Amino acid sequence: MKRRDRSINVFNMSMLDVISGALGAFLIIMIVLMPYYRKEHIDYRAEIESLRAALAETESLAEALADATARAEAAERRAEAAEARASRAEASAAEARSRAAAAEARAAEAARKADNALKVDLVFALDVTSSMADELDELRGSVRMITAALKSSAGSLRIGFIAYRDEGDAFVTRRFALTDMSEGGIDRLQTFVDGLAAAGGGDAPEAVDQAVIEAIGLSWRGDARGILLVIGDAAAHPGDVERTFEAARRFRASGEDRRVSTLYVGSSTSSHADFFRRLAEAGGGDYQAVGGS
Repeated sequence: MKRRDRSINVFNMSMLDVISGALGAFLIIMIVLMPYYRKEHIDYRAEIESLRAALAETESLAEALADATARAEAAERRAEAAEARASRAEASAAEARSRAAAAEARAAEAARKADNALKVDLVFALDVTSSMADELDELRGSVRMITAALKSSAGSLRIGFIAYRDEGDAFVTRRFALTDMSEGGIDRLQTFVDGLAAAGGGDAPEAVDQAVIEAIGLSWRGDARGILLVIGDAAAHPGDVERTFEAARRFRASGEDRRVSTLYVGSSTSSHADFFRRLAEAGGGDYQAVGGS
């Protein structure tokens, strides 16, 4: 709020200035003229009394004006303080609006992630060479239990399957595409797993690299959590190890919530266990080991 200009000039004098000036002039006149009045022996008592009354009235007016001016200045200070408080309140409101907008954005992002968490795409990449016969039998008997458990925590569940062996076997990979786990989808998955047989292999390394590459090439949903679970007891061939890890890294980077986890079947101290551990690390997933057959 702009303060009033209190500089004095002939065109801008407050009433108090005028009255004070008039009072001063009256006193000067009295001081100068009174000796002459006394010398002349003229009775100016009535006039003096009248002047004294006027002086008293002037002083009263001056006091009233000073009081009014003080009240006006106090009101002006209160108005300035109120204006400052209003400015601070406006700044606080702007900050509150900014915080509310940020909180709303965080809530929307959390809701989006929660919605995505209810969508799961899961692909099993399973070694089905001869040494994995017991594990394949266990999986056959637990397909429905696994899908039921996963569906209880996922609003939308799709499962795919890559069965793999090695070069020179009856097949290197066999695919079951990502399929919605409705009742019909579960039946088709069960039929696929029932049709697998553990055979082939012979040497320890297997075609893990081809299984991983084929798995990440399936039709994964962009708004679903993607999990590739590699299960086996043998590493990839030495010349294929690094490209297997690179495929896992690509899959991890291809979506916000995608990872490669591994389940190693065998002794956790073997070099094959180290391969599965490093594969999970490359894919940003989890590593687990269980005793083999």
